[in-house]
Amino acid sequence: APAGFGKTTLLCQWIGEINLPTGWLSLDEEDNDFSRFLSYLIAALQNIYSSIDQTALSLLHTPQATSIKGVLTVLLNQLDEIPHDFLLVLDDYHLLEEKTIHQAVDFLLSFMPAHMHLAIISRADPPLHLARLRAQNQLLEVRMSDLRFDQAECAQFISGMLDTNIS
Repeated sequence: APAGFGKTTLLCQWIGEINLPTGWLSLDEEDNDFSRFLSYLIAALQNIYSSIDQTALSLLHTPQATSIKGVLTVLLNQLDEIPHDFLLVLDDYHLLEEKTIHQAVDFLLSFMPAHMHLAIISRADPPLHLARLRAQNQLLEVRMSDLRFDQAECAQFISGMLDTNIS
């Protein structure tokens, strides 16, 4: 949905209700570097489970090149050790253009542990394999039409804000 539709607000309210450990990564244009993205991703995950370490990130900087899938496999193995359900939020995902990052997120989506939940907030469909997730019933989408108030909801909202009934 476009800016101003309440995507982030809605997710914040939902997180407050579900009581699930959450790591939040607010993205910007500067995060279009895989190493930087992975560093921030790990930091967000460390807020959930402090035993997540920098091993995956350090593999990027070893003399012998490690594939991105290899790096992510190390991270996924650590995520699998988290003993409870958790949520990772990637906010403003539409700002990412780096193909390597999209491939990494696709890899995470394909192999993430069952107790991991990923929420992506974006103004546009991300360049990920969403059709596969839809086909496997592993994707819940909240779109602009879901966020838009109808006339009755607008009247209820305004009445509640003004503490009076309106026609």
